[in-house]
Amino acid sequence: MIQLSSINQLNNSLVEREAALIQLSMFFDDAGVLVQTCNRVEHYYGTGMVPSDIARHLYRVVSGLESSLIGEIAIQGQIKNVYQETCKTK
Repeated sequence: MIQLSSINQLNNSLVEREAALIQLSMFFDDAGVLVQTCNRVEHYYGTGMVPSDIARHLYRVVSGLESSLIGEIAIQGQIKNVYQETCKTK
């Protein structure tokens, strides 16, 4: 099952988000997908089915509904690139 580890601007300071990104980057071995913006750090990992709550969250992130600026779409390119890279390796 796909799982999600996430921190964002609503419940973590910039210092905490930067520390989480450094920690994830040190141990990240392509076992999953790391998504980062200035307001969030998310690690999607695992295999198999994607639970509906995680899929719904990802759709909200990609559409900009979870951004501090509603409708901001910078994350779309990141998600598109990750998806295309994953398709090449499978």
